[in-house]
Amino acid sequence: MHPENATTTRPGRPRRVRSGAAVFLAVVLVAAAVFWWARQQGTDAERVAHEVRAGVPPGTTQGDAEAWLKQTYGVIPTYLDDVTANRIQGRTIPECAGVPAAELGGLISCSVRPRGALAEALRRVHYDHVWVYLLLDKEQRVRDYYFLSFDELRELER
Repeated sequence: MHPENATTTRPGRPRRVRSGAAVFLAVVLVAAAVFWWARQQGTDAERVAHEVRAGVPPGTTQGDAEAWLKQTYGVIPTYLDDVTANRIQGRTIPECAGVPAAELGGLISCSVRPRGALAEALRRVHYDHVWVYLLLDKEQRVRDYYFLSFDELRELER
């Protein structure tokens, strides 16, 4: 038999084990990269707060603020003229935001969920959304904001 036709056997692990180890290592590396990327992006609450503050600056009219929320997040915001109606752990939204209720003329609220393919996949493991409150002055213009994530609410209720 010629040496080039002979099959050689190597001592060590079978190919399946080596292939499985390579796949496992690749999965671990991809998961670590996704985790690192997600941490660099900040929390959903931070991202939403940044987007809302940039898209709906103080002085924005109620109508423009509602339209921006609908266009940006695909939600239908709710307007309340009674700014003390909603409470979180017994505190009104103006109290949570540090704004005197007497200086307000209403508030806009909505709930924003993370969007995108990655967000949908992660939602099956970790559900989260952010409540957005836009506090309006007596002229119905944005005066201040309050944001609360589902994770923050869980912590408050402990």
